[in-house]
Amino acid sequence: MVDDIEFCPFCDASAHRLLQCNEEIIFCKVCNKFFKFKPVKLNCPKCDNTNVRLSDFPMSNGEVVFQCAKCKKMYGYKEFFRYNKIIN
Repeated sequence: MVDDIEFCPFCDASAHRLLQCNEEIIFCKVCNKFFKFKPVKLNCPKCDNTNVRLSDFPMSNGEVVFQCAKCKKMYGYKEFFRYNKIIN
């Protein structure tokens, strides 16, 4: 999994300075911090597909838009993250 990370999110140390402790926890040898690296799968509210992409075009109010690759439905940032229980 350390192969997927190119740098420490805290001090920008390169990947060769990171130590994978277990499947989730990584330790940075430079800043001496532990952190977790775990990909998150979020679902489309309409069809439950996990293949969701960032749209090239924002909403008229500037909000980021995500689009499901399967059903092509588009969701604003707030609606999409509320459905996936990331924000309230």
